[in-house]
Amino acid sequence: MTDGVGAYAGPVYCRSHDDVMSGQTGVVVSTLTEWQERQARYRRQDDDTARIAGILERHGVNPFREGAGFALVGLVTGRVKPAEQQYRRIHFLPSVAAMLRCEIATALEHYLLSSVCLARYGVFTTGPRCEVWEVKGRVVWLNRMISRWHHEICAPLGIDVLFRGIELPCDDGLTFHVHANVIYFPTRYLQSRKWGRFKKQTAVFFGAHWEDIGKLRDVREVVKYVMKGDDIARLADQDERLVVELYRQLKGLHLVQCLGGFRAWRRA
Repeated sequence: MTDGVGAYAGPVYCRSHDDVMSGQTGVVVSTLTEWQERQARYRRQDDDTARIAGILERHGVNPFREGAGFALVGLVTGRVKPAEQQYRRIHFLPSVAAMLRCEIATALEHYLLSSVCLARYGVFTTGPRCEVWEVKGRVVWLNRMISRWHHEICAPLGIDVLFRGIELPCDDGLTFHVHANVIYFPTRYLQSRKWGRFKKQTAVFFGAHWEDIGKLRDVREVVKYVMKGDDIARLADQDERLVVELYRQLKGLHLVQCLGGFRAWRRA
């Protein structure tokens, strides 16, 4: 019983974050700790992006998009959050890389679920590690070789190439391992003899610089960052001019491409 407003002396029930989330959505999206950790990662990513963008700007490269964008304004908190990416499509800026990876990976997951059952992936390399001023030549050569391989070896066997993504891991010696992750699948049944012939022809075509990894189980094994945030930060710590040279080496190159049936599906 109560004696007037506010006189209830029983226990007070406080709902937890997990309880509220599951009640509102039907599932627990994440725990409060996981959400806080994710927000901390986002802040570090934004800070790293701002740092690298600042380096480019100081050396005469404009990393920002032209014109005014849109923003979200919280009616309760009054906080303002940009709703558009403020940076140009520079693949080694961490925030841009994360946005592009999420966009491609999500679309590819939907495509594979609806269209393809037996996708495979391989890794194609350019040989020994190289210095930053050699990166452009390596990427151009690799892109051309994969394009020729698609038309000359894959197409006659009914193998469709769906995706090519360049990856540029950088070590402590500031050298780059230029390679591409590629997704492909046979559009018709191939006997083991023909599949074996395909692998041999590919080995001869590329030399020792390729490996068929096997069945694709997670698109994020293949759709990766062109360059990880830690790698670009290491490059900046060593010499800011290396970051600018990397930008010049990669300017105008196709580093991430949707191909074949996947490209047609996205355009439809």
